[in-house]
Amino acid sequence: MMNKELDEALCKDFPEIFKDRHADVSTTAMCWGFECRDGWEPLIRFLCEQLMMPVDRLRYRIDHYKKDQQKNTTQEYLNELENELKLEMEKIPVAAQVKEKFGGLRFYVHGASEEQYDMIDIIERMSYRVCEKCGTMKSVELRNDGWYKTLCDTHATEWVEQRARK
Repeated sequence: MMNKELDEALCKDFPEIFKDRHADVSTTAMCWGFECRDGWEPLIRFLCEQLMMPVDRLRYRIDHYKKDQQKNTTQEYLNELENELKLEMEKIPVAAQVKEKFGGLRFYVHGASEEQYDMIDIIERMSYRVCEKCGTMKSVELRNDGWYKTLCDTHATEWVEQRARK
């Protein structure tokens, strides 16, 4: 499981994507939290930034025009931008589950476009090159001793030693 601070930070920074984080178990698997290790948090964060980019651009434009008095922006133009923002907000996929499966990140969502699913697929593939524990990309391999893990050499050694003690 991802540590509490990283979990809370992702939910705070991307409330639209993780709006079901604390919803009932009958409606989402996000109620269980991020079922992956801390090392993949940067991948998840980057993915969420990409998914939110159209909305963030519109929010920036709206704020910019509201603040810049010299633009003489008409209320009609601001209304158009705000309507466009509402439409983009409806296109944000909602996370249904984020977890590790067979050594790779899985990011399941509702309401994604084909382009958004392509972004998710790229990040899921990248996870096989990032240590799920520490996030390094150095000496990372998919390990299998009955359980699949994507670990760097250091954490693979720790994992093997830990399993030997059990």
